Amino acid sequence: MFTLQDLLNAGLPAVSTDGNGPNAATRFERELTAAEWLTYLSIADPVRARQVASKTTAKNIPNWATWTQTDWATWRDANVSATQIDAIGNLADAKVMLNKMSVVLDSLAKMEIALRDQVWPDLPE
Repeated sequence: MFTLQDLLNAGLPAVSTDGNGPNAATRFERELTAAEWLTYLSIADPVRARQVASKTTAKNIPNWATWTQTDWATWRDANVSATQIDAIGNLADAKVMLNKMSVVLDSLAKMEIALRDQVWPDLPE
């Protein structure tokens, strides 16, 4: 449940609402922008808001949202394959490799969270 004041406090141009969660009957002064819609959704239906946001999260992971299996294999072979690891000759080379692997781990974590929120949006954060 939420109130009209909750919507107004969030900066939404709300006129009235019955505050009945995801099934709320809410009227606005004008059509909401995309950002306002997400704000409203986060108040009215937080579970659905996480699910909607998960797609944006996945789309915003550089390259990963559009890569094919072949694209990934090509990048992996050129950047973090066993051959690349074997070629590490000094500390500077090791730091470069660790930075590349850090990018992979960061992207994997973002995708994992996006998939979790898409599949199980009602899990507690």
